[in-house]
This record gives sequence, C-alpha cells and structure tokens, in this order.
Amino acid sequence: MRKSNILVVEDEREIGSLIKKYLEAEGYHVVYKENGKEGLDVFNSELFDLVITDVMMPVMDGIDLCKSIRSFSNVPIIMLTAKDEEIDTLKGLKHGADDYMTKPFSIREVIARVKSLLRRYLELSQPLIPASVLEAGDMVIDFSNETVTIDGELIQLRIKEYELLSVLAKRPGKIFTKGEIYESVWQNAYIGDDNTLSVHMRRLRQKIEKDPKNPRYIQTVWGLGFKFVAGDK
Repeated sequence: MRKSNILVVEDEREIGSLIKKYLEAEGYHVVYKENGKEGLDVFNSELFDLVITDVMMPVMDGIDLCKSIRSFSNVPIIMLTAKDEEIDTLKGLKHGADDYMTKPFSIREVIARVKSLLRRYLELSQPLIPASVLEAGDMVIDFSNETVTIDGELIQLRIKEYELLSVLAKRPGKIFTKGEIYESVWQNAYIGDDNTLSVHMRRLRQKIEKDPKNPRYIQTVWGLGFKFVAGDK
C-alpha cells in the first residue's frame, strides 16, 4: 500500500519544515513548497491525497490556491491562519477548504486532523480518477485535451458544460450536492441559484445522453444531488 502523499504550502520555513518532519515521522510522503504558485505547480504534476496551506503567502495566497485546486479536485484541504485572519478563514471555507487551524497550533492536533480527513477521503469516498482519459460506456473523456467523444463522434460542449461534466466524471459514483457543483464550476458561493445549474445540466444532458429524460451518465440522486456513472446503469 502506497504512502499517502501530502502537500504542505507555508512561507514560514520553520513552520513548514516542522510540519513536514512530523508528518514524515508518521509515515506520510510530504512535499513542501513556500508559496501558492509553487504549490499549484507541483499539485498539477503529482497525485496528492491532502493539502495543508497557509493563507497569507507571497506570489499566490492560500485562498487562490484553494480555489484553483477546487476547480478540478476534491482533495482535502486544511488552511493555516493567524488569529486575526477570521475573514480569510471564512473565504477559505467558502472556496472549498475542509478544515482550518489557527496559529499557534499543536503538531499533535495537525496529525490528528490529517488522519481524520485522509480516512474520510481515502476510505469513505470514491477515488479521484488520476488518468488523463476516462472511458465510460460509449463515452471517452480526454481531460488533457478537454474533449468528449461518444461512439467516436466529437461532442461540442461549451466551457461550462465541459467543466460541469469534468467535475462529476473525475469522481465517478460520488454524489455531489448542487452547492458543491456550482462552487466548483462557477467559483462563486452557492446561494440557491438552481436555475443556472439546471439550464447547464439540461443542455449537457441533451448533448451526451441518448435519452436526456432517462440519463445514462449523469444521474440525479433525489434530495442529494448528482453523480456520474461510469459503468453500466
């Protein structure tokens, strides 16, 4: 069984190195970067199971890093904040952070929260599709080239339609709430704007489903949200 891969992004080298040291002592593989830009670059090149990021950093802060990661991944994110950064903490949670810790913090608490989030992500959730191409029935999604074909025919999707499909397809079987989908695709807080999501969902289904009223790929889970089904219905 492979070690869980954790990305730590913290501009205070002493704190970042300390977190890295103790997580490695727990058996995790840890990559440490000192700003959000470096963190995002390495996140795009490796498969990570969890991210720990500071909020206030040069080049790219933790909020923008969180937003960027959330545009295509549901990996758990823990944000590190100073006591007077309550507004930034709320922004981080709004843009997809799963947890936050206020400095100064206990290393034991960091480890406990990491273990808890990893357990939920790795054991209780469907895995993120790491491959660049997903084959689901007659559909082939090439995430690298952002193309979708069905029965060998290229499907012309608008940007938001593709992003909507991509968010769901990268975690087949996982149920996404309307809020999770909306915030991932439109990068704004979800305030019950069902119309925007419904219109795009209807258009997407019309293009990829043989019977949009009885969808094969994107299925509604009543009272919960939507899920992408990769295998036979």
